[in-house]
Amino acid sequence: EGGDPEEAAKDLDIGLRMAVLVKLSDMAYLCRWFDDARAWGEKAAEEMQRQGDAERALDMTVNRLCDRTRTTAAQIQIDFITTVAEPFISACCSAWPVLHPMSNKLSINLSLLNE
Repeated sequence: EGGDPEEAAKDLDIGLRMAVLVKLSDMAYLCRWFDDARAWGEKAAEEMQRQGDAERALDMTVNRLCDRTRTTAAQIQIDFITTVAEPFISACCSAWPVLHPMSNKLSINLSLLNE
């Protein structure tokens, strides 16, 4: 209360940047060499499917990305990349151009998953 608004905005900006970088590091496996990215992606897809199973057991609506009865692990990876990771990493590249190699690797891996 009564603090400097510019200082408060700067603190918020730093906090937001840190949160974005943590989320980016959580998705970094998608930008590894393809075999590594695919292996980690399969683990992530299985985790999402277990979440969907738990939601179904509780009579909740199951998110399409988590529903093993409607999609495969490979399709979950493709959908996650196109709907979540690619837009997020692209936005990060706009803020931090040094990240463009991550985006390039993600595009290559997405192409390989789609083959």
